[in-house]
Amino acid sequence: MSRNPEPGTRPPGARESSATSTRYRIELNDDDRLVLAARFEAYLARRGGGNPAPHSARQAAERIGWGAHTVAKRCENIRNRYVRLGAPGLRGPRALEELALLLISTGELAPADLRQLPASTSPG
Repeated sequence: MSRNPEPGTRPPGARESSATSTRYRIELNDDDRLVLAARFEAYLARRGGGNPAPHSARQAAERIGWGAHTVAKRCENIRNRYVRLGAPGLRGPRALEELALLLISTGELAPADLRQLPASTSPG
């Protein structure tokens, strides 16, 4: 893994761009991808019209058989890693939505990650 540059520094000639910049890339392990796929399943599947929304920590935890607190903390830790890199929009009421958009726009999370999720069971 290559070392990330110090926050606020860019190579000569580089310019600031949108959140899709490789500047905002971190290494995600399999557990990170599992949690993120469960939390952002609606973004990755895009099964219906309208705007997708992240699953709650409880919903994601039930989907993958983890504890809700563990899911919430894992997502918070991932978000904080991006914040330390200077990724914009990852604080405040839309932080999870912005994290989902960042992960998908950079290719760090993709529909293929849905394959890690256990088969869903229909209620009732």
